[in-house]
Amino acid sequence: GLGGNEDLHGLSIFTLPYLQIGASFFYTRIALRGMYFPSVSELKGYNLLSFGIQHSFGHFFIEKLPPAFQNFDVSLFFGYNSAYIGYAPDKWKGQLDLDFGTTYTAVVFGYKPFKMMEVMLSLGYQTVSMEAGGSMDAYTKDGIYQGKINPDVDLDGRGGFRMGIELSFAFGDAYHPVVGYNVG
Repeated sequence: GLGGNEDLHGLSIFTLPYLQIGASFFYTRIALRGMYFPSVSELKGYNLLSFGIQHSFGHFFIEKLPPAFQNFDVSLFFGYNSAYIGYAPDKWKGQLDLDFGTTYTAVVFGYKPFKMMEVMLSLGYQTVSMEAGGSMDAYTKDGIYQGKINPDVDLDGRGGFRMGIELSFAFGDAYHPVVGYNVG
């Protein structure tokens, strides 16, 4: 849960559904993803906007590989995520605003052992940044003013290398669930 507020216990904003649209053309896939969560108690909103682009290079060499390896592919991926969280604790007046941004660039190796399944291994580098802003006035339970906080913090994460393994399943032309595990 988030904070000490009973309304927020058990709430996980990271398991909410999101809307994604994508298109593929000339060995390139572009996807846009968005999520919106309205205010609930101390949580004053959450939204996410992302885009990704992936280009396949397998068409250059597939025909030159032995038949057993012609289901192999290599692609380059770039993704950007931007998220916002607004938070207003009960004992404060005002709001804390957090803006997050990440980028991820990776080489993706894919292999289709069956028509309905693809195994993918990704190796890449991720960057992370966060900005905190807003203005909050602190009060005791008795309503006595304790001071003002104006968070003005910009942080750049260390970034780092990531590796992932994913399984993609194809059920028809439109439904392609992916499960995977990433480290790093």
